[in-house]
Amino acid sequence: IPSSHRLAFRLFWRYVVGPQVEIFICISGFVRDRLQALASVKGKTCVIYSRPPKRLGPMPAGGARSAQGGSLRFGYVGQINEEKGVGLIIDTALRLCIESESVEFDLAGDLEASSHFAATQAERVRAAGLESRIRFLGYVGDLKGFYNGVDVHLCPSIREEALGLTVMEAKEMGKPSIVFLSGGLPEMVEDGREGFVCKGMDAIALEQACRVYLMRRELVAEHGAAARASLDRLGVSEFENRLAEAYEKAARRI
Repeated sequence: IPSSHRLAFRLFWRYVVGPQVEIFICISGFVRDRLQALASVKGKTCVIYSRPPKRLGPMPAGGARSAQGGSLRFGYVGQINEEKGVGLIIDTALRLCIESESVEFDLAGDLEASSHFAATQAERVRAAGLESRIRFLGYVGDLKGFYNGVDVHLCPSIREEALGLTVMEAKEMGKPSIVFLSGGLPEMVEDGREGFVCKGMDAIALEQACRVYLMRRELVAEHGAAARASLDRLGVSEFENRLAEAYEKAARRI
C-alpha cells in the first residue's frame, strides 16, 4: 500500500514516482485507488491479482486432521496478533464452542513473533477447557494439508490488507472465506456466493457469518466450489501473461 501518512511521502509519490514510472502494477483495486489518490497516474495503472504462493513444508505433530465428520472446522492462517483479528476469532470460537460440540477452530501462525498476545489468547482457551477444539498450531509449512483439514477459512483482518494471499490459497483449495471490509479483501470474495464479507469489523459480525455455515452446512461445499471457480474470474490463471503484457506496454513507452 503506498505510504501517505507524511507530507514528504505524498509529495514524493506525486512529483517523483508518479511522473517517472511507466506502468504501475497493482495487486488490487484498493491499491490502485490509493495510488490514484496520491499521484496523477491516469492510464498508467493495471490491476493484476497475485496467484496463490507455493509454500512447502511438513505439518507439525498434531496438525490439522481430516475435516470429515460431525464437526465444522474453521481455519486461520497468518500472524497471531490483534491487527489480524485473532482476538476476535478467539472471542467467536469461545462462544461457539461453549454452545456447541460440533465446531472447531485451527489457527496456524508463528507464536513467537507476538508471544505475549499469543500466550494471552492461548490462556483464554485453556481457562475454558477448550484446547482440543481451539488449537494454536504454530507455523505450518504444508498449507495444502492445513486447508484440507478445515472447512471454512477466516480472514477478519482489522488493518487494511493490500490483497489477502491466504484468501487466494483458500480459493485454490476450494474453501470459502469469511473476510472483513478491510482494504482489498472484499474484492476477493463475492459475498454470499464464495463466502461472506462481514458488514461489521467485530466479533459479533464474525460470529454471525460463522453461524450461517453452522446452520446451513450445505453452503460450505457450494461456496467452496464457487471460490475455486472464482480464480478464473479474478484472472489468476492468466497471471504470467498479464504480467508480460504489462512489461511490454511499459517497454513501448520508454
